[in-house]
Amino acid sequence: MKVFKWMGTLAVAVSLLTSCLGESDNRFTRQGFAVAGVSEKSYKTVLYTSYGPMYSANLMSQVVDGACYTVQYEVDLNAPENKTQTMDYYTATITIFDEVTRGNTIFYNVPDTTTLLPNEQIITNVAGFTGEVGGYLNGYLFLNATLNELKEQKNDFSLYWDRSKDAEEIDGVSTYTLFLRVVKTADGTGSATTSTNEIRAYRMKEVIDAVNKTEAEKGSDRFNLRIYYVKEASEEGRLSWDKSWGKYDYQFGVYKES
Repeated sequence: MKVFKWMGTLAVAVSLLTSCLGESDNRFTRQGFAVAGVSEKSYKTVLYTSYGPMYSANLMSQVVDGACYTVQYEVDLNAPENKTQTMDYYTATITIFDEVTRGNTIFYNVPDTTTLLPNEQIITNVAGFTGEVGGYLNGYLFLNATLNELKEQKNDFSLYWDRSKDAEEIDGVSTYTLFLRVVKTADGTGSATTSTNEIRAYRMKEVIDAVNKTEAEKGSDRFNLRIYYVKEASEEGRLSWDKSWGKYDYQFGVYKES
């Protein structure tokens, strides 16, 4: 499985994932994330995108059910196959760029927050994705983490969420605490590190659905995931709340069934 990495600043990454590349009449081209799955209506392999499910005739040979990808898709809404009301997908011209590696999602046994894990890596920044790129799709949360690492270094990404703890009200919004921890699993080559953006897809559907239901019953219109990450540590590997932990807030709108 490929590890989807972007070198340099996040701006470079976003330039690849420009949401709207071209749009004229009823034809448009977009790039973003996608999750492969099987249509419940047609039983065909589709890619779930922020615009909706996308289908092409040769898609089954290109993707694996449940895997995440970066893609480009071009849709002609005037095409006969896209005018019918019987299909639950758009027929598109699809280009697969890369498979996005999955991160681990762990909802118990949150590690000690006062000390580094063995071979834990410092994260300089964490960012999510919004809009048509698709930051949360079909149960997967896409996050970018920036690290200073050697060429060909391998890392393991884990997103921890202690579900036994209640949300905290911050500025009137229910806020749930998560921790992103990155551990090196294989040394890289060379002696100079490079700022590297690494994107992972985290499977969170069941938990997000449960939280959404809880917040909907409370009458909330949104909730936040506050993701903490280690931005610095002492020489002894100790962590302190006031200096060591950075944070990134990812906001979800609450879906309420009619």
